[in-house]
Amino acid sequence: MRLTLRTLLAYRDGVLSPAESSDLHQRIRQTPVASNLLRRVENLVANKQLLAPKLNGEGLGGDANSVAEYLDDTLASEQVPEFERICIAESDLVLAELAHCHQLLAEALNSQVIVPPNLKALAEGLTNPQNQAALLRRLNIGKKSSKDGPSESILRIDRSHPEKLVVATEVKADETIASQLSQVQAPMVTSGGGSIKPQGLDLERPQLAHEVPEYLVGQRTGNWRIPLAIGAMTALLSVIAWQALGPLSKVRELLVANNSAINDAVAKDSKDNAVKPTDVIGQSAVKPIEKTESVLDTGPLPSDSDSPSGDAPSMNSELSNTEEAKPVDTTNAESTATMADSAINTFRWTPSTEDAKSVLFVRESVDGSTLRRVAANTSLPAECDIIVPPSMRPTLNLAGVCTWSVCGPTRMQLLQNEKVTVTPSLCRAIAKGGAPGRSVNIAGPTGLVTLQFNEATSMAAVEVAFRPISHGSITDKLAYKPFLIIVAVEGKVTVTPTREDVETKSIQLVVGEGVAFTDAQPIEFELGAIPAWYRSGNERPLDMLAAADMFKAIPESGNVMDQLTSLCSDSRPETAALAVQSQMLLGDWEGFAGDFLNNELMRSHWSTAIGLAEQLIAANEQGAEALHSAFEKSHPGRGDALYLLLAGSSNVSQPKEVLTKLVESLSSQELDERVLAANQLRRLVGKDPGFQPSIPNRAVLQQWRRTIVTSPSFLPVDNPLWEAKKL
Repeated sequence: MRLTLRTLLAYRDGVLSPAESSDLHQRIRQTPVASNLLRRVENLVANKQLLAPKLNGEGLGGDANSVAEYLDDTLASEQVPEFERICIAESDLVLAELAHCHQLLAEALNSQVIVPPNLKALAEGLTNPQNQAALLRRLNIGKKSSKDGPSESILRIDRSHPEKLVVATEVKADETIASQLSQVQAPMVTSGGGSIKPQGLDLERPQLAHEVPEYLVGQRTGNWRIPLAIGAMTALLSVIAWQALGPLSKVRELLVANNSAINDAVAKDSKDNAVKPTDVIGQSAVKPIEKTESVLDTGPLPSDSDSPSGDAPSMNSELSNTEEAKPVDTTNAESTATMADSAINTFRWTPSTEDAKSVLFVRESVDGSTLRRVAANTSLPAECDIIVPPSMRPTLNLAGVCTWSVCGPTRMQLLQNEKVTVTPSLCRAIAKGGAPGRSVNIAGPTGLVTLQFNEATSMAAVEVAFRPISHGSITDKLAYKPFLIIVAVEGKVTVTPTREDVETKSIQLVVGEGVAFTDAQPIEFELGAIPAWYRSGNERPLDMLAAADMFKAIPESGNVMDQLTSLCSDSRPETAALAVQSQMLLGDWEGFAGDFLNNELMRSHWSTAIGLAEQLIAANEQGAEALHSAFEKSHPGRGDALYLLLAGSSNVSQPKEVLTKLVESLSSQELDERVLAANQLRRLVGKDPGFQPSIPNRAVLQQWRRTIVTSPSFLPVDNPLWEAKKL
């Protein structure tokens, strides 16, 4: 089933079959446009300030009948994409009306409506021609005479009318009134979604994310601006290339240069610079770098036939194949040692323009109580803990061995002895080697792994996270396993695990290949779905504004925890949510366990914060105990229940009992219990029938109860390596 606006609404209101709902659930998780649109629909439906469309509106986006025709599948096929484009890109009003009507129809399918006998008699009495004539005369609307005869168009009757206008008539069982009625069937009724037409805008298309970004919703952009922007960019690149290369004669000399000229230039350069601090020892010849595509590009991934075979040559083999080994001059070696600056031999954060306003914290391992914000262009201790909040993407220089660009909430330790060692407990980063042959140790929860960069342009994505392999509590080590995932995103890298219990070997990865480490043998795979965090600039503009607020509010001196506590009450919800998540990374759970889950302004950040909490308590038993204590302190008598709703139950053998308790928690008087229960149900069942914790709906609760009675089972856990190509 395609992911369109129609199927997205059907998924939201829970009218799809379990298989279709599970399929759309995975697609929505992997499609930022669809997930952002779903959050936007939730916010619009909850907004009580929006009015209904005008009854006399004109045009596809102004006429309220367009919504009804779209829901009834009677809107012309060529008008469906245009109507969906209006809902997504132009009109919050029409999108809210569509979502409201769709939700009401979905609730009506599973609700018993009691119609009073007098109202039913009045409705049946409307089929009497005398009653219709009386209504038309009273309202002065309906059939109007024209030259061609009476018109058949009848306007809608939206007002309520006195009972005296209609004389109740008894309709006998054998009396047919089929000619007076028109059957209206919603597109999602009895077939469980099978009647939904595969038409409309495809939300999974990458073009849609470019055409209708979230922060431009409601604005119109003329079609003439795109060609103009392309032309201006082409002209700018031409000017830059001309200034860099010079006249065409210079370019021609570059293209026709023979090998002898190149060798002479290399020899001259080697003579002038005998030893450089950034050169690899023993590398005396210049090798051409094989050109490979990067995962960060938008092009297709390389196939198996394009992947080179064989291991990368080691440094020792390069030394043995060298024709002449010239002795290194002692004076040059001494000058090299003198030139080695602390910026190369230590950990530093030297921010660029993009990450200049990032905020990262350091806690020295020697004195764990010392917590401070890192100042730009300063050296970090040789042994320290680094904590990076969400929405920050700083790039650290790890003693000249590699650069480490943080791409998500991170907690890791840095250690420099014989070799630079990174010990992450939660991490997403892009590591880029400083020179061929350099390596860094990654001591994750799955063991020690050495990552070697085989080329000067080698880059690798590194992720450390806990992923479910079966249902159970998040703190259950058999249900949630730590994963260290390394993917080559540019050039070639070699990964070498170090384990005493099993035999290990080096694994060479090229672009698009990855390896996952857990407590079993390493799993090699080919990248099928590129995670969004691989690319820079994937944060929402609102989140970037929150990051800027934190940068201004937290100075480089002062008590960090006190400043974060005051920032948790910021008027901007995104800033307050970022401060709460930063506290969680630093081990303080009071903000999250206190009022965060009871604040409706934070509803768009509940899911993200709960996901971060799950990762933190899965990685650290002390963190789980601290969260439990914080729940008990903030909500006496309910702390155990809240913690169990977040961590999940270990009673996986009784799915009906577990699901029944969660459904009953949806009707709780406490908002935080409803939020955590809804999150657990989505994780266990794999679908969301449109339940909004801040606005509970009795019809949705009844639907949940029927689902538990008819099919009390957990949704099978997906493959934890969701980014791997499906075979």
